[in-house]
Amino acid sequence: MPESQLKSPLITQYRTCNLCEAMCGLKIELKGHKILSIKGDQQDPFSQAHICPKAVALQDLYQDKDRLTKPVKKTANGWQEISWKEAFKQVGSQIKNIQQQYGRNAVGAILVLVIPGCITAIVW
Repeated sequence: MPESQLKSPLITQYRTCNLCEAMCGLKIELKGHKILSIKGDQQDPFSQAHICPKAVALQDLYQDKDRLTKPVKKTANGWQEISWKEAFKQVGSQIKNIQQQYGRNAVGAILVLVIPGCITAIVW
């Protein structure tokens, strides 16, 4: 661990796992930018401290040296890093063009939420 992280305080953050629609509650312990542990959140009313192997694997995903942390755009010269502002601008423009050409309903999104005893799907 780099010296700068040794001086960092131990931080506990509570988050929701984003790897599937179950959205389990997580307790993540960090020192600097290094994840020390990922466990189920005892206080989460839905997952009740239970998490699957995917949630534990978030640490590997976060620390993967090949993980994209900034938007990229494919160009004639390969992949080029762009700003978040430019990425949102381009995606918004492309969605607008698709809707102008094919109608407002040409682009859709789906959100599926699974809570024990209840499955909800929202389509728009």
